[in-house]
Amino acid sequence: MTLDKRIEQILDKIVEIVFGLALTTSTMIVILECIGIFSRYLFRFPLNWVPGIVTLLVNWTVFLSIGVYFYRNQGIVISYFYEHFLPRKIQYIINFLVYLVIICFTFITAWQCWRIILTGDYLTTLSLMPIKYYWYSLPFFIGMSLGLIGSIKRLISREFN
Repeated sequence: MTLDKRIEQILDKIVEIVFGLALTTSTMIVILECIGIFSRYLFRFPLNWVPGIVTLLVNWTVFLSIGVYFYRNQGIVISYFYEHFLPRKIQYIINFLVYLVIICFTFITAWQCWRIILTGDYLTTLSLMPIKYYWYSLPFFIGMSLGLIGSIKRLISREFN
């Protein structure tokens, strides 16, 4: 097995782990919301920390899922019009330009998030609990990095034809 195929397999495994993490965080959102509702209405004991944790988990769910979406290239496409009304050469050029835009976007956002992670050592309030701000930026960085890697992989292998 060649090195590039082995690296691709490792990256695919990482994406599967990130996807599993996104599913886990979405499940935790449902569980925490149910606990918060039961605690408030059945026991008359509101858990004030639940909305903050749910907000953080939503951040993780959304941005990790976006990274998996970009990596797997699971875009919504109206392929009938695209394939029937545009010549193959124009399709190639449009696909190439779209991948360049995605690469630029994911690179810039991953770089900005990494800067926030390195310099953002301040605390933010999460309902009642203080938490380091980089916990909000880390899933965005991971997601955009996965999108960047997936887009570069497709651009190099010319999968966008």
